[in-house]
Amino acid sequence: MNKPDITAADGVSVTGVGGFGSPFFGGSAAAPAAAAVAALVLSAKPTLTAAQMRTALTSTAVDIMNAGFDRDSGSGIVMAWEAIHSLGVAGAANPELGTISASENPGNGNGIIEAGEGASISIQLNNKGGVNAATGITATLTSSTPGVIVNQPGSSKYADMATGATGGNNLTPFLFTLASDFPCGQVADFTLTTNYTGGPQHSLNFQVLTGTLEVTNTLGAAPQVPSVITFATGSQVNRINRNGVISACGTPKAFPGAITGSHSFDSYTFQACKALCLRPGLDAGAAGVNLFEAVYSPSYNPASIGTNYQGDAGLSTNIQSFGINTIANTPYTVVVSDVAGNPLPAPAPPNTYTVTIPTCALSCTINHLPIAVAKNVTVVANNAGGTANANIDNGSSDPDGKAIVLTQTPPGPYPVGATSVILTATNTLGAANQATGTVTVENPAFTLAPMLPSVSVTAGKSVTEQVTFSPTPAITSPLTFACSGLPAATTCAFSPSSIAAGSTQTSVTVTISTTATKTTTAALARPRTFVAGVLFFTAPGLFGFILLVTPKRGWRKAGTLLPLLLIGLIACFAGCGRHEPVPIVQTTSPGTPQGTSTVTVTGTSGNVVKTATFTLTVN
Repeated sequence: MNKPDITAADGVSVTGVGGFGSPFFGGSAAAPAAAAVAALVLSAKPTLTAAQMRTALTSTAVDIMNAGFDRDSGSGIVMAWEAIHSLGVAGAANPELGTISASENPGNGNGIIEAGEGASISIQLNNKGGVNAATGITATLTSSTPGVIVNQPGSSKYADMATGATGGNNLTPFLFTLASDFPCGQVADFTLTTNYTGGPQHSLNFQVLTGTLEVTNTLGAAPQVPSVITFATGSQVNRINRNGVISACGTPKAFPGAITGSHSFDSYTFQACKALCLRPGLDAGAAGVNLFEAVYSPSYNPASIGTNYQGDAGLSTNIQSFGINTIANTPYTVVVSDVAGNPLPAPAPPNTYTVTIPTCALSCTINHLPIAVAKNVTVVANNAGGTANANIDNGSSDPDGKAIVLTQTPPGPYPVGATSVILTATNTLGAANQATGTVTVENPAFTLAPMLPSVSVTAGKSVTEQVTFSPTPAITSPLTFACSGLPAATTCAFSPSSIAAGSTQTSVTVTISTTATKTTTAALARPRTFVAGVLFFTAPGLFGFILLVTPKRGWRKAGTLLPLLLIGLIACFAGCGRHEPVPIVQTTSPGTPQGTSTVTVTGTSGNVVKTATFTLTVN
């Protein structure tokens, strides 16, 4: 088989390659360059077989030397972009982790995420390496570390990110809790899984240090430390001999001896609250070769560094860590000292470092997590097709007696159907525990059923029917009633007139009142004999009055008028005093007609309407 298949560029700038120069030439430079191109191609299409990878690299290589395959260069110089482009793989977004900030939430206020406390994480994403925009981003946080409890649902949305852009942080908080027995000073492993439009799903891993006090300082300066720490700085006589033996818990290390000279030190003294394996740490970066960490107990004497010695890091490295066993209620001092001695040789770099002390050695208070207890709940919607609120708590509490806040996700109101709800119980330290319950929302409903299929009544009388109200499962609004289908001149009434929301089965009395037919008789005019009679009895008085007012010389004439008056009275009496029949009028008011009707009783509760029917016969 002809070899090589391909070649790759050399003469590249490199770092950390064992003393080789930069730029770096030769096969040792070209081989890793070719491997890097292959890795990029595989990341663009992870399903490639070896044969497909070979084809992609060789078919797109830049032909050098003679045309075609050559003994010394193979198919030519491998090219990443051309190889990926040949696969037809579209450019994608590439969400990457930016700045990550984790803090207690609210914890005990000492700034350290500790066992039994709640914490929040702010996670920045960027798309600097992407060739496509990332939109509709949703990320989910998980942890593979036992005792790290991520509050569910553990997801958040992110703002869209253009190509090459630095995105923002999670739009809703990522929260987690450390179990009460979470190991002191342990690193918590997290994975942020991103889903978005513009590329494939990404899983991004990171770590958060927990339960550790971190103090950053430059040797000889005075840093801010918590009240449980006593800080001191100065010069010590001699320094510990770095013999390469790292102190370990359970294996006491003898004092390795001293190297003479004057050296600067910083010390951090605290009282261990319990017996444990204490693992102090030192992150000195570039200054690590000039710094050394050790522990003393019950006190540290800079004039006698072998007195009360407990252990050391063995070597001066960028990252130092070792272990010793502590005794409860005993003082311990972590000492950071220089190696070069005083005065430091010029030019002297700043000895900046970060010392770490597990906080479980400083405080032994155990903060138990709250207990979340949930139950399944069935409720009735406010209307058919509506929603309802529900509380799934079933006695959540805190073992330490701390106040708790209960929240539900989603918060409700809940639609008709079954909804899975997360109950979160959070105490005053932000520690949370969760339980799940199901909220089932049913439509409000009821039935109306008549006791008798038919009733009868005589017109003018009343009759009752019993209608039974049954909730199925319940009503959430008052129930009112109405009648329809009644014959004319008929009314109905209900007792009770309405039924309150939440009522159980109730019997409702329906009273139907009918009306009888009524006839009224009336005369149109009075008899005229009354007028004639009055004239007959009043005529003599009238004649007497005429004689009284007439002078005596006129009586003769008045006497002649008397016969005429009598004749007129007789005629009037005969004509006006005749007895004639009086007209009589009868008025009939129709009542409830006889016959059979179908009466409908309608019940209305909110937007739920039900009916019941029965037959009414009027005789």
